[in-house]
Amino acid sequence: MERPADLVVRRARPEELDALCLAFPSRPRVLHEERLLQQEGGHGPYVIAWLHDEPVGHIQLQLPDERDLDAMLEGRGAAWAEDLWVKPSARGRWIGPTLMRVMEAEARRVGVERLVFFAGVSPDYAAARAIYAWMGYRERRPEPFIESAVIADDDGATHVYVEAVTIWEKDLA
Repeated sequence: MERPADLVVRRARPEELDALCLAFPSRPRVLHEERLLQQEGGHGPYVIAWLHDEPVGHIQLQLPDERDLDAMLEGRGAAWAEDLWVKPSARGRWIGPTLMRVMEAEARRVGVERLVFFAGVSPDYAAARAIYAWMGYRERRPEPFIESAVIADDDGATHVYVEAVTIWEKDLA
């Protein structure tokens, strides 16, 4: 399958915040705002896939930061691809791989030679994991571990995110 001709992939813009919140309601507004601020501060782009002028996918690149102990220990100086997500109605159209290729190009552009990310291990991720392997990524170790975070919701409440994942990586040099 080929990438749709009307697919546009580019950095998110502050004036698109409302559209992003509507398109991706499972991500709180504060998360989109944080990603836009990080992008503005030079910490890595927040990239959106647009199909028929509607946002259908997103991913963020976090550039290496020696002040972030977790990123340095787990990432070992690599850039992190975070929160790759494509709307179910748009899946199967090479949008996810397109977003990953953009992350690879962004990392190379700033001189980062490796890209890493977490991928879930549940059966829901089987197709994605096969695509990552096809793209040249490999699991650092096949043993899963638990990733967790406390995430603020738009109503001021919080919820806990917990998922079994493995780390995937690719040399970009």
